[in-house]
Amino acid sequence: FNTDVDTLIYNEIGELDTMPEVAGIGLFDGNNFGVYVGNGDAVFASYDGGHIVKSPVSEGNWISWCTFDGIDYPQEVMDKIEEIQNPTEENTEEKNEDEE
Repeated sequence: FNTDVDTLIYNEIGELDTMPEVAGIGLFDGNNFGVYVGNGDAVFASYDGGHIVKSPVSEGNWISWCTFDGIDYPQEVMDKIEEIQNPTEENTEEKNEDEE
């Protein structure tokens, strides 16, 4: 985050199966946030334990991924956002084939 940001502003992007493999992407479970740190793991504040926890994304209750204002994400993330928000005919056809 840069020093101009003092409030967490997030942009929910898509479901976990669309998330690019890029450390620094936010995770959201409907109430709480975590940060993807790579290798299938996330870190988040544990309200029960009162500390920061690192655990596999697959073991959490994460339902979507997000970006945070004030962070410069790599082009790979921006490309994935563009693909989700503005699907091309080619991407739609690939998704339909995967669902069959």
